[in-house]
Amino acid sequence: MIRPQPERAIRVLIAEHSDDDIQALRTILEQWFHDPMEIYATTCASEALTLAQRHAVDLVIANAHLAEGDGLKLCRELRKSPDLGHLPIMLLGAGTSARAKIMGFTSGADDYIVRPIDDRLLVARLRLLLRLKNIDRLQV
Repeated sequence: MIRPQPERAIRVLIAEHSDDDIQALRTILEQWFHDPMEIYATTCASEALTLAQRHAVDLVIANAHLAEGDGLKLCRELRKSPDLGHLPIMLLGAGTSARAKIMGFTSGADDYIVRPIDDRLLVARLRLLLRLKNIDRLQV
């Protein structure tokens, strides 16, 4: 009897300002998504790029202002990469102005959520990004 192969876990990269912010996002993902996920995390933009390449991530959640580096620059670097340019990128920021959001989108983000983050909105927007990028396996 041939058994279907289990689908691999969704690989998520979190690039956040602090370890506390990373843990908060990790908790949201673990609480709201029931499918398996592999979560890679860092506070450093250059390390985020390395992790994305090394682990062939499916989704990036990045803070616009990282502790070590610039989340906007990370977006631009991901978009320039032939291997990573297709990734859905969710940018998180404190800037509520149109200018801040436009900077995020022109840097390569697919979406921009303003802090404080509503868990349900974040989850809905992540599901949308994954669906648009044809990674529609997650169940909530």
